Amino acid sequence: MVLGFADGSGSHTGSLRGPAKVRCIGAFIGDESAWLDFDKRWNAVLAKPEWPSQVTRFHSYDCVNQIGEFRDWSYAQRLAIFGDLVGVIVDSPQIIGVGSSNIIDHFQGLPPADLNLLKSEHLGTPLEIVCQFLFQRIITRTRERFGESEQIALTFDNEPAPDGDEYSKLYAEYAARYPLSGTLALKSLHFASGKDLPALQAADIFSYTTYQWEMDTHYPKNAEPHFPVIPAFLRMVEAIEPEGGRYNLDGLRGLVSMIKAGKKMQPHPHLQEKSIVCSNVDCGKPFVAVYDTRTPLPDGILQRPCPHCQQSNDVSWP
Repeated sequence: MVLGFADGSGSHTGSLRGPAKVRCIGAFIGDESAWLDFDKRWNAVLAKPEWPSQVTRFHSYDCVNQIGEFRDWSYAQRLAIFGDLVGVIVDSPQIIGVGSSNIIDHFQGLPPADLNLLKSEHLGTPLEIVCQFLFQRIITRTRERFGESEQIALTFDNEPAPDGDEYSKLYAEYAARYPLSGTLALKSLHFASGKDLPALQAADIFSYTTYQWEMDTHYPKNAEPHFPVIPAFLRMVEAIEPEGGRYNLDGLRGLVSMIKAGKKMQPHPHLQEKSIVCSNVDCGKPFVAVYDTRTPLPDGILQRPCPHCQQSNDVSWP
């Protein structure tokens, strides 16, 4: 089974800077072997003897704001551990990042008719929008990378207790609406402590950085303190826009237009999927071939490796 780990940002209703202006979720998915390797490298960073104190769990907000376990750490030390952990994420090509964000003011400023339309599609709140995109994109990426029959268990950090009930509710509603719910790739939803799972700590960094990126873009005067991010990781954060998961005003208008045209929220605005069976007689397993419509396809043939046996398959399109 593939394992996914997710964390959200922007659920606070009040702070020194007021209610959250951005709602976002960051997640990573990968198979068991990739996560075992990831955990080993992550824990090695946390256990470095040069740190002023032993870190039991990395929490981005605490590290940036010099509170909790990082109360006695200098800026240079906090920046160093943050950079080292971001490096572990960037150096993990087998771990796939999936993110989504919504600008709350942009959502609330939509015309009432558009808000009602979104509500009719179970997209009536910023959390519903980012969750539904996350679920759909995780399903697409799992089938693309690991095979059509592969299943994924998704785990959220259980720290934001009020959000846990919402995540469970939205997942249950999504699974019930999905036309192939009996074979839904996203097979289960769980909650665990980030203290026990490095993958949830990584999702926290992804979510926190996405939140700050959106704040810097739309509300620079209200942005909280944050560390500079290495370009490779920033590109991962910024990839939520071309992937279709960024719901600022343009993204929301595009979503409304899509629904008015009789279409559902798409996991990726430029991707098409096709189920095929591997041509290798010794394999013969089904998987999903994914085509990016922005890529020219003169002869109408895709070449896609089978995720089970790695044999190249010729796929006629459409």
